Amino acid sequence: MKGWIKPLLFLGTVVCQGFQGNITEKQDGNDVDDGHESHQDISQIPGTGAAGAMGAGMIAFFGSRLQMGIQTVLDTVKFDEMIADADYIFTGEGKLDSQSLRGKVVIGIAERAKKQNKKVIAVVGGADDSEIARAYEMGVTSVFPINRLPQDFSVSRHHSQENLAYTTDNILRLIAAK
Repeated sequence: MKGWIKPLLFLGTVVCQGFQGNITEKQDGNDVDDGHESHQDISQIPGTGAAGAMGAGMIAFFGSRLQMGIQTVLDTVKFDEMIADADYIFTGEGKLDSQSLRGKVVIGIAERAKKQNKKVIAVVGGADDSEIARAYEMGVTSVFPINRLPQDFSVSRHHSQENLAYTTDNILRLIAAK
């Protein structure tokens, strides 16, 4: 195996310091190789740099396969079976933004629901306008930010429960009107 990850022990927590060289994996994506038959640099695999390069270490030393956390949760709760008879799926998060599009809850749910042609309604605290179109492409049917007035978060956060109730009421009125 080419390369190394230098672990540091800091107050009982192992922190991976730096990624040196070419730790690689076999082409099939499951087993780590010594670099001679490898075709992919682990540092180029999405998620290997997160959490102090924990993913890179897991692949390099244990032959692990990385998976988005939301996918693991959805598999565990048998989400695909759970939504089989659903007309609408409600989900949400604090802010729909570029991070959301990289595998957070809303998009994880939307991608699964899209495979079954289910409607996904995302109720969010706020939304980055530049990312909403991509969320639609990934399976979100509609996005409803709950903030009814243009207020700074320091003000609006004190009205979250009320704003969520109004937004939900409006969504349900729209659905009932069809």
